[in-house]
Amino acid sequence: WPTARFIGRRLEKTAASEGILHGELWLRGVRRDVDLAVTFNRAGGDPYAFKDKAGFSARTELDRFDFGMQTYREVVGGPVELRIEVEGVRSAAPPGEAATDATEEH
Repeated sequence: WPTARFIGRRLEKTAASEGILHGELWLRGVRRDVDLAVTFNRAGGDPYAFKDKAGFSARTELDRFDFGMQTYREVVGGPVELRIEVEGVRSAAPPGEAATDATEEH
């Protein structure tokens, strides 16, 4: 069970740089529907790596007992906050394909 997996299904925009990402989270082989509060932090060029980047933050609260995490119940408890920080780096497009603009709305 070393892998955690999240698949976003739908993004609900709530403000200019914020939204709720509805999706599915797998932990320890258990799947649950989860809503992540997502913030778009910034996009732009990295002067050191010479690449375009975009940063996002996400958070949610979940009950670890729902995912079969029973160890240290008296110390940790059930509700925990999950925080995710993501940085995407634009790579060159494969031959014959145009790169997409991450800031474009579709």
